[in-house]
Amino acid sequence: MKLKNGVLILWAVIIFSEVKAQILTGPILGGQATMAGYSSQYDGVDFQQDFSFSYLGGWSYAYSVSDNLAFYSELVYSRKGKVQRYNSTSTRIVTHRAYANFLDAPIMLRFTIPSRKGKVRWFINAGPQISYWLGGRGEITAYEFFGSDQLTQIDYNISFSERELTDGVLTVEGANRLQFALAAGGGFSVPVNRKGHEVAVNFRYVSGTTNMGGNESIEIGTTEIEEYLGFKYNALQFSTAYVIPIDIFGMRRGKSTKKIKHRK
Repeated sequence: MKLKNGVLILWAVIIFSEVKAQILTGPILGGQATMAGYSSQYDGVDFQQDFSFSYLGGWSYAYSVSDNLAFYSELVYSRKGKVQRYNSTSTRIVTHRAYANFLDAPIMLRFTIPSRKGKVRWFINAGPQISYWLGGRGEITAYEFFGSDQLTQIDYNISFSERELTDGVLTVEGANRLQFALAAGGGFSVPVNRKGHEVAVNFRYVSGTTNMGGNESIEIGTTEIEEYLGFKYNALQFSTAYVIPIDIFGMRRGKSTKKIKHRK
């Protein structure tokens, strides 16, 4: 009940506050470095992991309720990946690169540090993130068979529909397609012109809280190589948005004027 009451109070502040009541909205583009965080139940072969670099892009939205407080959100297409290298005689895998495509929607509060008019403004963001797993693919470099020196490349796509083992397909039954994370970061915005247009630069860390799948390994096609989905994605993000202001109450006032006809 306390969490529910807190959410209701937050929405009341956002909806009914008329101190600022301005929207800043516009496109956002950026990149991210991601890494898989495995659960403590993983007991497979040891591996080394590197950052996977990828991109994100979509639309940003900030509803200002005062000079210092805003409700901030995005809807972005995001590609998260992992890069793993193996050096063990107990597996055929040499390297494994996997990519997952998401729709991400962070829902955060933004606190802006006051500054002089026309100057750079600094801010911090924090809040939860909701994501939907769209699909993905992977690339594996492996020995053709145990004891062999010849390498082969295995490419596969991710499918969520039930099917028999198929070459080039990793079928994930019971995937956690709806995922949650915690996001926190900050940045700054720079005014562009007198119309209120701004360029906002964001730095953010996103910590996943939902595993991609269960704690069982899944065979990739008919390769006899298995993928373990008991992990979540963590990301370091950098993005830039170009936003324009929309004055909600100004728009309402503009539509309230009615033409009056005078009788002669």
